[in-house]
Amino acid sequence: MFTLIGRFRDDYGISEGKLGVVVGAGFFTSFLGQLLIAPMADRGRAKVLLLGGLATNATGLLIMALSTNFWGLFIGRVVMGLGIGSAYPAIRRAIAVAEPDRIGANTGTMLSADVAGFLAGPLIAFATVNRYGINAPFYVGIALGVTAMILCWNVRMGAVVEGAQSQRLALNLLRERWMQACVALGIAFFAMIGTFDALWALRMTDLIGDEKKAGPYIQLGIVIFALPLVLLGKIGGKFVEKRGAFRVSSIGLALGVCFVSLYGLVSIPAVLIMIGVVQATVDSFGAPGIPTAVNQLAPPEQIAGAQGLVGAMQTLTGGVFAIGAGFLYQRYGPVLTYTSTAALMFACVAIGWQRSAPYRRNNSSAVPSLAGPAVAPVSTPVS
Repeated sequence: MFTLIGRFRDDYGISEGKLGVVVGAGFFTSFLGQLLIAPMADRGRAKVLLLGGLATNATGLLIMALSTNFWGLFIGRVVMGLGIGSAYPAIRRAIAVAEPDRIGANTGTMLSADVAGFLAGPLIAFATVNRYGINAPFYVGIALGVTAMILCWNVRMGAVVEGAQSQRLALNLLRERWMQACVALGIAFFAMIGTFDALWALRMTDLIGDEKKAGPYIQLGIVIFALPLVLLGKIGGKFVEKRGAFRVSSIGLALGVCFVSLYGLVSIPAVLIMIGVVQATVDSFGAPGIPTAVNQLAPPEQIAGAQGLVGAMQTLTGGVFAIGAGFLYQRYGPVLTYTSTAALMFACVAIGWQRSAPYRRNNSSAVPSLAGPAVAPVSTPVS
């Protein structure tokens, strides 16, 4: 969607600030979905959340495809966010209970698949918008969502763990140092994501001066930015298992602070794309660390709730920064916008580093023992 922001601005006359609100709206409803609905996956409703989330997301895409003004796009994005927020924690819980000894590698593989979809979106937009119109990519997304529902219809999504029926929200886990570290690092990561989502297309369009000429740079930049994550996600997950989730994520995000600062200072599109490639390569090793740490450390009966809590804080951060970045960019320009994001990222990385100290001193195989027994498969399958 966000690769079309320049088109929404020029074709529909929607300001940068309002477009930031559209992008951020999806983050906010995803926050609510992950916080309030995700614990249902721990109580045997993982498959319902997956299929329902896919259906809800497709509905949001349809609303956006039919919209030509701010409010239509806003409502569609809200519905999409609710669908995504319902499905993701259920998927991550399934990864944790399927193969507890390969959590990092499997999380990295999911990251690769996730980013592959992110990568496909701009390619679909590039291939269809000029020929079939600005709403065409959304119709393709609907078709893919329906296909995914069919493929997932008979998939098993794990089992109920003893004690899960009594669990509600996972807010009690915020008392734990490991959860505080995960939240802090997750906020840093999604501050970067929210700013990038809201501003990449606008930044390229403004640097080049023409939306149509900027289009190839926007698409190429996203493709090149995403490709390392697709190719290296599984390798990064294995690296996290070997070197430690908190250590790898903290170092990667510290480097990310430098990259984000450069986005506002550099004014040559080709150089910005090169910076993105380097950053994406670093993120391939750091990004699997946060969900891996949650899967390793969360109580077995609260895995989905814990993933939902961290994901909720991440998406809330993404929403705040998407909206704030749009308004800051419109009023003060790129330098202040990107450096402000970098400054907050640095503060969050410092907090995450400090709170994760007891866990960084151990290798990945020892980490779960600090919070309780490692996640083990259970035998009662549910759908």
